[in-house]
Amino acid sequence: MIERDSPRASLVYPYFEPKFEASVASSPNDLAKGNAPATERSSNTPSTRSVTVRVHNADGGGGVPGVGVGWASNVDRIPISPGMQATDDDGIATLNVPQRSVEIFVGGRRYGFLTQCARMTSDTREYKPLLERSAWVRPVSAGDQDLELTFELQPVAPLKVVVQTEDGTPKAAELQITRRGWGEHYSMPTIQTDDQGQANVPVRQVMFDIEITATTEDGMQGSIAVNLSKDFDDSEVAIVTVK
Repeated sequence: MIERDSPRASLVYPYFEPKFEASVASSPNDLAKGNAPATERSSNTPSTRSVTVRVHNADGGGGVPGVGVGWASNVDRIPISPGMQATDDDGIATLNVPQRSVEIFVGGRRYGFLTQCARMTSDTREYKPLLERSAWVRPVSAGDQDLELTFELQPVAPLKVVVQTEDGTPKAAELQITRRGWGEHYSMPTIQTDDQGQANVPVRQVMFDIEITATTEDGMQGSIAVNLSKDFDDSEVAIVTVK
């Protein structure tokens, strides 16, 4: 398990603030600063070449920030290695790779998108994506020319959260979403609903078994436990009653 404060933690679990429909977003962590060239993987010597990787939303084409990008000789999982980058606000990352044949990969857990990632525990019942290898790996032949590659990520349906009083009156509230049983180590940044007490939150594929706590400005509070479906095509609705 990678420590939360590690500069590479975001490649496994996104600790930056995602862009929710009802919250103010901030930029993802720039992991490049924590990955100074140290080995052949990140060397800037003439024996390397530059590969620019663009990661797009398959539904609309916009760039997807905070996605891990790296290279390996034979990829069978998402490794954490020197020279890895996280895509910037425009969904772009640049790697320095050897001039021999390598494979470029993208992945890591990402709110709101279907990405390749490993289980976080040894429990085989834990969710693990089943993506075609071509969706997250691109082979690069030997050569000295700089290259550009594009990957597309499929978005997953968000969770719609509705906050209301016992008589059904909508209430604006702050939402705290945590992974049940994991406490603060696996929680999302605080999310603000709109004036109608609604927010669309891209929880999956990072968390499924969650608890939502809503707190209003006048001190009303409520919570609900939700076990989200692993069918990403349909949005789900969670109603939180505050009192």
